[in-house]
Amino acid sequence: MRGFMENNTMVNNYDDSIRELVVLSKLVERTGDPEKRKLIKEYLQKLNDLMLNGWCYALGKDNEIDENLLPEKYLSLRYKVIEDLEMHLASCAKRYRASTSGAIEDKQAITDYRKTFEELIRITGKIIGLDPDAELPDNLMPKIYVDYWLE
Repeated sequence: MRGFMENNTMVNNYDDSIRELVVLSKLVERTGDPEKRKLIKEYLQKLNDLMLNGWCYALGKDNEIDENLLPEKYLSLRYKVIEDLEMHLASCAKRYRASTSGAIEDKQAITDYRKTFEELIRITGKIIGLDPDAELPDNLMPKIYVDYWLE
């Protein structure tokens, strides 16, 4: 899975630019109107530069400015990343179901599933419903998911 599995958190070649975007997103949240427009413009320019340089991932909900201000190109990219993560969850669940109980592959599938699930929450900022094929048994699902959907 492009991006996530290679770099689990954010793409390491772009760390400085991503850090700048994170700082700008926080400044936009707490700055008054005249300064806010300038910061938004700077944020969008840095985001555009990052994508032009080949970055193709998602910043995560906490590191984005208002969704209505984000460019369509980025929103499409973020949607694709979310879709890829959901597909990876289904793949991990399938690997788990295909493994022998207690096998190393079994544990690895669960570990991969949980990391992917955490990344999905980081990017979307919420817990989303999953296709039943993309779920592990209830006792193996991440606690946050069980608490949200099953209680």
